[in-house]
Amino acid sequence: MLRRQAYLIALGTLMMLLVSLWVSTMGGSIRTTQAGHVGGNVSGLSPAQQVDPTPPPALEVGLTEYEISMPTSLSAGVHSFDVANNGESEHNLVFDGQGLEIELAEDLDPGQDQNIQVYLRPGTYAVYCPVGNHREQGMEIELTVEEPEEEPDGTDGVTGSDVTEEPTEEPTEEPTEEPNGGSY
Repeated sequence: MLRRQAYLIALGTLMMLLVSLWVSTMGGSIRTTQAGHVGGNVSGLSPAQQVDPTPPPALEVGLTEYEISMPTSLSAGVHSFDVANNGESEHNLVFDGQGLEIELAEDLDPGQDQNIQVYLRPGTYAVYCPVGNHREQGMEIELTVEEPEEEPDGTDGVTGSDVTEEPTEEPTEEPTEEPNGGSY
């Protein structure tokens, strides 16, 4: 009996590890819930991208019957979207492109909102509502994500007022006199 329990525990642990590995290789997401929201999720973030604890400013997304109101062009990086169902029926939102397919944690009833944070790589994404036949009825937009622009002066966003160069003085060697006039 004890041997069978140990076998079942080991088998269960192995299955959990295999499922975890499978989810992570399929671009799995981490579901989170934020105060005041139904839920949210973060997807596609490498450890280097997760270092900054400051959330990006949220972009407003409005869902109504067969229309999505949001920007159609963004720069690559982590984006936070506050998605609000301003319509009369249930809606959801999917980002599909560049190897990513992620949607809100739950469908939104009328009046509900939810936050989602997504790492968007450069390229084109289909953003649509997967509920019923909403996508076929025109509830889809094309989102273009471009590389972040570099500043024209090549400073990558560092302006002249942010950079101060202190003049550096080269140390000069002054002749030193040896004690006793140089003789020992």
